Amino acid sequence: MCNKSIAVVVSSPMTVNSFLINHICELSKCYNVSVIANFGGFSGNLNLPEEVKLYNVAIVRKISLISDLKALFHLIKLFHRERFSAIYSVTPKAGLISMLAGKFVGSKIRIHTFTGQVWANKTGIYRNLLKSFDKVIARCTTVSLIDSHSQRDFLLNEGVVSILGSKVLGSGSISGVDTNRFIPSLTSRERVLNELNIPLHAKVILFIGRLNKDKGISELIEAFKVAYKSSSNLYLLVVGPDEENMKGGLLSSLGLLSKNVVFVPFTINPEELMQVSDVLCLPSHREGFGTVVIEAAACGIPCVGSNIYGLSDAIVDDLTGVLVPVNDFYSLAQSLHVIINDDKKRVLMGNAARKRAVDKFDNTILSEALAKVFNDEFRDLEI
Repeated sequence: MCNKSIAVVVSSPMTVNSFLINHICELSKCYNVSVIANFGGFSGNLNLPEEVKLYNVAIVRKISLISDLKALFHLIKLFHRERFSAIYSVTPKAGLISMLAGKFVGSKIRIHTFTGQVWANKTGIYRNLLKSFDKVIARCTTVSLIDSHSQRDFLLNEGVVSILGSKVLGSGSISGVDTNRFIPSLTSRERVLNELNIPLHAKVILFIGRLNKDKGISELIEAFKVAYKSSSNLYLLVVGPDEENMKGGLLSSLGLLSKNVVFVPFTINPEELMQVSDVLCLPSHREGFGTVVIEAAACGIPCVGSNIYGLSDAIVDDLTGVLVPVNDFYSLAQSLHVIINDDKKRVLMGNAARKRAVDKFDNTILSEALAKVFNDEFRDLEI
């Protein structure tokens, strides 16, 4: 291990568990890695190498001027004291504060990963404000990593990042997918379906994500109602937290059909739910990439998703899934109907999706690509 050090900065430790474990393990082979996050109230475990140091900084997800300034000053003091060789951030708030702090203390290597823009489908002052934050982040980085090629094109067109200062790791995504964990399997099908009270003969549409308007959950419910008319054994499995208290309204909209919709607020084993499903549906209005798409793909499950930047990288239209116009529930219903009722097509798409996930998005490929970015940056400093 060399004497160079990397500070990985995120708002929540959950981001580390969800996306960064493999990255940190790979970086730890060559560098001294520390993780900085808001550990206040966190009771979980981080499966990290024991030599990785942890620092608590109260970075909050939502905009809060006083809290954000406190976090900024805390990071400046920490960076000044520890003299990290490089700073790497993920998520918008952590990126804004850590890149500003790193720039202030003169850190030579400052890398941030953009994972989608909240402002992409917004208008007016709110859009301009959030966009300006991303511009600040990009101006403060030495390298801006972007988790999809189509998102990079969007950010270039919007003047947020530069051609020379931005890149995508491989074919995209934050950290790829564990293709040894996410695999096609029927071993737990009967048990999982019984636990969900879904009949063994049912065809299952799966949604995984936060329940909010930007995820297109309302369009999915409308599409499900249309698709059900020609597929009475159809079930919808909705997995994720109800951020905007939408469940009651969605159930009311479903009426008697609510018996065919199962809500699961949280799971630690998403691969089991993917393995019992026939198709993933992600009708989002915005996505940086759509990690859940390649996780389902690795399980041999095709996806129907919105034709937006990010998802257009995760889904190859008519090969690993289908892209439909955003906010168009009827097109969504038609595509779901075709995949659900054409077993041969669905299997072919699932096989192609699995192959692409293994060939292009295995987490080892992405972690090695990230390590190469750091290796290149450190080498260039020494020239």
